[in-house]
Amino acid sequence: MSANKTSNFLRSILVLTGSFTFAFLVGEAVHELGHYLAHRFFGNVGIWIHLDPFGGSRIQGVESLPLGQMGVTSAAGPLLNLVVGLLFSLLFWKSKRTILLPALMWGPVAAIQEGVNFSLGLLTPGGDGSWIIAAGVPQPILLSFGLLLLAGGIIGVSFLLPLADIGLEMKFTSRFIRLLAGIGLLMAVRSVYSSTVSSDAAIENFLPLVFSLLLSLLVILIQRAISKVKESATERSTMDISWSAAAATLSMAILIFVVQIILP
Repeated sequence: MSANKTSNFLRSILVLTGSFTFAFLVGEAVHELGHYLAHRFFGNVGIWIHLDPFGGSRIQGVESLPLGQMGVTSAAGPLLNLVVGLLFSLLFWKSKRTILLPALMWGPVAAIQEGVNFSLGLLTPGGDGSWIIAAGVPQPILLSFGLLLLAGGIIGVSFLLPLADIGLEMKFTSRFIRLLAGIGLLMAVRSVYSSTVSSDAAIENFLPLVFSLLLSLLVILIQRAISKVKESATERSTMDISWSAAAATLSMAILIFVVQIILP
C-alpha cells in the first residue's frame, strides 16, 4: 500500500471512530437523560444519572414504582435519544460534510441503539423493553418497531459512508475493514475494560463487539443494495478527508469520553 493510500486509510478510520464514538456516547447520555426527566415528571426523588463510557451508564436511585410509571420512564430514554438524534441528523443532512459526520451519525446510530434495545434487548430481564411490555405494549409491536429502527439505522449509516471516504468504487474488503475498525474500537475498549475490571460484565460488553462485526457487514451490503435500487442515492463521490477534519472528529469523541469519566 502506497504512503498516500495508507494516509487516506488512516484518516478514514479516524473519522469513523470519532464520529461513531461521539454519536454512540452522546446517544447513551441523552437516553439516560430521558429516563431522568420522566422520573422527575412523576416526582421521583433521589434519582441521578451515572455516565460510564465503558458501558455502565444507568439511572441510579430507582426504587419500586407502579408498573405504569416504569413503562413510561423506560420508554422515555429511548424516545428522547431517537427524537433528538434524528433532529440533529436532519438539521445537517443537506449540508453533508465530513466535519459534521458526528452529528449526522447521531440519528442513525440512535436508531440502531434503540432498535437493539427493543429487539435483542428483550432477551435481557429488567431492560427497557421488558418494562414497556409489562406496562401493556404487545411484544410483537415493540419487536417490530425495534427491527424497523435497526433497518432504518443501518440504511442511514450506509448513506453517510462517502463522508468517511468509503465509496462503492473500493473493494468490499477495504470498505468492510474501514467500517469495522471505525465502529468496533469503542466496543473493543469496552470489552477489554469490562473483562479486566469486572468479569460479570465481560460477556455483556463482548456481545456488542460481535454485533459491531455483523453491523459492519450489513451496512456494507446495504450500501451496495441501495446503489442498485437507486443510483442517485449513492452517486455522491467520496470525500477527500483532511487531517484537520480527522483530528476534529476524533477530538469530539475523546472529549465526550473524558467528560463521562470525570462526571460522577
